[in-house]
Amino acid sequence: MEDVSDVSTRTYDDGGHETIFLEKVDRILNTSLENASQSKEDTLAMIDASHAKDAEFCASLGTEESISMRNAAAAPKIIPYEWMYANEDGENHFNEDPSVMIPLAIRTIDLNQPILDQESISIIRGAAENMWEAVRANPQSISTSSSRFTYQRKGNYEAHLVDLADNVDGRIRNIIMDALGQKIYPLVRDAFRPLITELDDLNFCVYDSLVIRYNSTEALMMDNPSKAQGFGAGQPLHRDLGLVSVNIMLNAAEEFTGGGTFLENQLRGKIAEEGVAEDVPSPLKSIGAGHAVAHLSNQRHAGVGTTEGVRDILVLFLTASRKSSVLHNFNEKSINVTPDMERAARLKTNARSNSSRCDTLEESILIRMMHHRLAIQFAPADEEAWHYLGMTLLEYAKTKKETQKALEIARLSISCLNQAFAINPCDGRLCNNLGLAHETLLAYTTATTKESGFRNEDSVVEYYYKRSARIHQIYEDLGCDISFDYASATLNYGLHIANKDDFEHAVQILMRLRYADTDAKFVRSPEEDRIVNDGVTLLDFCMSKI
Repeated sequence: MEDVSDVSTRTYDDGGHETIFLEKVDRILNTSLENASQSKEDTLAMIDASHAKDAEFCASLGTEESISMRNAAAAPKIIPYEWMYANEDGENHFNEDPSVMIPLAIRTIDLNQPILDQESISIIRGAAENMWEAVRANPQSISTSSSRFTYQRKGNYEAHLVDLADNVDGRIRNIIMDALGQKIYPLVRDAFRPLITELDDLNFCVYDSLVIRYNSTEALMMDNPSKAQGFGAGQPLHRDLGLVSVNIMLNAAEEFTGGGTFLENQLRGKIAEEGVAEDVPSPLKSIGAGHAVAHLSNQRHAGVGTTEGVRDILVLFLTASRKSSVLHNFNEKSINVTPDMERAARLKTNARSNSSRCDTLEESILIRMMHHRLAIQFAPADEEAWHYLGMTLLEYAKTKKETQKALEIARLSISCLNQAFAINPCDGRLCNNLGLAHETLLAYTTATTKESGFRNEDSVVEYYYKRSARIHQIYEDLGCDISFDYASATLNYGLHIANKDDFEHAVQILMRLRYADTDAKFVRSPEEDRIVNDGVTLLDFCMSKI
């Protein structure tokens, strides 16, 4: 196989190529999407209306401005904290020179200065337990808010903080408002100022707030009752909606095993092409009960499975609106109320649902393309926005009957995906999709030139599929639930190798789907069932050819 070690830099540099890519996307939208300009305005208005509705909900715990007026006599205090960084040498560092590092998260570090004291923790945990017990006894006994946290797994319990304050123990509202005003908001402002450029114009509030219990015994039994083994109680890889996510530990580390937050960028420099990954960092945990870990909400991360005992946490998802003083200085139409980072997150989240009302497939693809293009406008370094834009372009290419036109759009798709990879090379889904995109490009090139495609293209396809498999294997070893993405990557990789008649190699790749089929750690979704079944069928075929 040819050397593809420089594959990540094939189209990306700092010379403004991304501007050229976006200009080409804009031409597609302006020429193919009817009333493109009006569609963009309507979409942004819808996003801002959604943010405004959530801001009303946020008022139940007070905004940063209202809390500061309420506690005007009490001076806020910045609790000591440290930054965790990653860099390309594969090392994770605390409090190193940030100019050469990738900031990951902060954690509070003074045992004598927690975010929440033990009395406050006892009140919050006691209220949550009372609510869970009441709901178990009578599901209609308490009117609860609908959580906007969408990654619950069996074995996990959650209680909305506002529900606890309204229905169980009124002291909780004062506890949280005091913690926000005196400790959390000042901490976030000090730590995240370099990462949120518009911070001084923003008024923080709580987008959502949950007490979450990870019950390992229940999770393991529900994963596979016959064997009582699995990943435990945790959350799969995901991003949060909002600006900053604050995770406060509510019980001592001695009460559970496992758990913690693993940030995708912790894998920088750790993805070995062969064998076992070297020195994979441990999940990030608070130093003790009442202490916090915080990170940008748009950082992809997983809640690593709690494998023994019970782990309780309080998660606060912080968002913001423009300060009233800022809005008064601008024409209403010249500045948006929603912070740029959250606008980008909401655009990505709403792309598919907003496109579902379209009359044709092509229009649906173009609407999603527009959402992700707008997301990049507000967050140019958002890897996921580039990733999703690239995949909608690839889907759009497949609607073109003219092969040369499809080839041009597929190349643009790969340019966007490479931009995403340059920002974050640790996303296994992205690597899998880069493999798919290069396979598509290879097919179009072959059809257009009547030759075998780019000389190195097949090696590039295999490089990305192999990298995707390695990343997902690392996450599985860590105890993260990535079964669907891993199965998809395995099937694509195995099919690519089988199509080259390398059946022995394909069997080696696909065999893990046989294990997944007979030793499932989770109840699979219908889509994952289809992927696993297709993989096992392909495996049997490859074995018959050996």
